[in-house]
Amino acid sequence: MLKKHVLLVIVSLLTLAILTTACSDDDPVTPPPDSDILLTLHLGEYFLEAFSVEGIVFASDQDGNLLDMATWNGPTTVVLKNTTVHPDTISFTMVQYNDWELSLATELGVPAGTVKTFNGYRHSPMSGSADVAFINAPDCEAYTLASNWGALRGPGPPPASRTFDIFGDSTNIYVRIDPKDSGPLGGWLRSLRPGDTDTFDFDAPDVIAPLVGIPVQIPPGGNRLSFNFHGSVITESSRSIIGFDWQDYSDVIPESVMLYGPEFDTSNLTTWFYQWFNGSPDTYYHQKTAGPVPPAFTHLEGDLAITSTSPDNLAFTTTSDWDRFTASWTRAHELYGHWWVEGPSTVQTFALPQIPEYLADLFPNYPVEGFELRNLEIIQDVSENMVRGQGKYYGPHGVAGPDPMELKRWDPWGSQ
Repeated sequence: MLKKHVLLVIVSLLTLAILTTACSDDDPVTPPPDSDILLTLHLGEYFLEAFSVEGIVFASDQDGNLLDMATWNGPTTVVLKNTTVHPDTISFTMVQYNDWELSLATELGVPAGTVKTFNGYRHSPMSGSADVAFINAPDCEAYTLASNWGALRGPGPPPASRTFDIFGDSTNIYVRIDPKDSGPLGGWLRSLRPGDTDTFDFDAPDVIAPLVGIPVQIPPGGNRLSFNFHGSVITESSRSIIGFDWQDYSDVIPESVMLYGPEFDTSNLTTWFYQWFNGSPDTYYHQKTAGPVPPAFTHLEGDLAITSTSPDNLAFTTTSDWDRFTASWTRAHELYGHWWVEGPSTVQTFALPQIPEYLADLFPNYPVEGFELRNLEIIQDVSENMVRGQGKYYGPHGVAGPDPMELKRWDPWGSQ
């Protein structure tokens, strides 16, 4: 059955979701094997997360031993070196922190001497707000109000008025209602600027129109299904996400679902599908498509088994055809500790790297052994625009399953 609820996507989560689009480009120039250089990172202006004072990066060998470390707090080039150890491959870990979160992200199996560039998308500062009145709304089951940096969804007609925070010069407002006696309707308020006052009149000509419905076939079975459908607009270093549709099913999984959205440039559409099967641990499948909506959600075939969940010796086996994996670890204390790991298909056993003394002094309550495995997922790069994954989830068990935003909370490599 479809669960109806109010969903408020706060700016901080959107900031995290947008950071998942950070890009990484490998430089083909590789130094000689005996070079002292382990890694060169070109870090863009907006890669440091909002509210973070500094970033930390350190390189480790295959056993997790520290090789070099550096800090940064703005656009820069970081070069990590070791004069005595010259491994063929290394891992490197990026660390950022603020008053409420400690985030670590490790990439395994990186050839020594690699050069990478990371550029985050700018989260423009809040510049003010605009007020919108909603009048003559018909009787409806639900509404959605989505701006460039957040969305509000609830039952019944929209509120009589709403104040929208604006980040940057302006924001667009996408308005959707789900009438009781017809298909979903939608319309836009565009280029609202700080201090603006506007009215959205549902009775005015050409203000709202039927949304485009796109059917997608769903694999049978499971205990929960959810999807997210959104469009994005990228200008220079800024990316705005507009949520069009998201639904959540439990108990009874439909054979197909209908995604609804406005006329939009299909090259800027993204759809996420998740399907969970209860177990010990839970098994889940996901599919992400950039571009036109696919006709079907298809699971990644094969079996996945995790034989050790220890941070000192994680191990898994699989019969799937896959390209890379991600794993997520958490440590709850004063801050929300989160450790993201990604590696190639050549790695199926690994240990979390040793934490440098500099970081351990800053956060003594976050040792490696204090982190617990939240999920591990193998990923198949089906094409340039589609990935499929199969994962195991060790979080709170139940029909509701994990939150996709939680699984993808901080992914600086743009891997999914």
